[in-house]
Amino acid sequence: VDTPQIKLSKREEEVLFLLICGSTQEQIASILEVKRETVASIIRNQLRVKFALPVSSTKLVIETALSYGFPFSIPESLW
Repeated sequence: VDTPQIKLSKREEEVLFLLICGSTQEQIASILEVKRETVASIIRNQLRVKFALPVSSTKLVIETALSYGFPFSIPESLW
C-alpha cells in the first residue's frame, strides 16, 4: 500500500516526534519553550489536517503517523 507523501515543518516534526516518544503536551511545550496551547494548536490545526483526520485526537495523530512510517529520524533541533 502506498502512503501519501506528507511534508512537515520543522516544528511539526518536533511535536510529532515528541508525541510518538510519549511526551505530554505540557512536556513538549517545556522542551520547545512554547505554550501548551501552541502545541495543542499544532496538533489540532496542522498535524490533524495534514494526516486528514476527522477529529483532533493526539492518539489518532500518533497512530496515523506511525502507520505512515514516521518518525523518519530524530529532528536535528532535538539532538
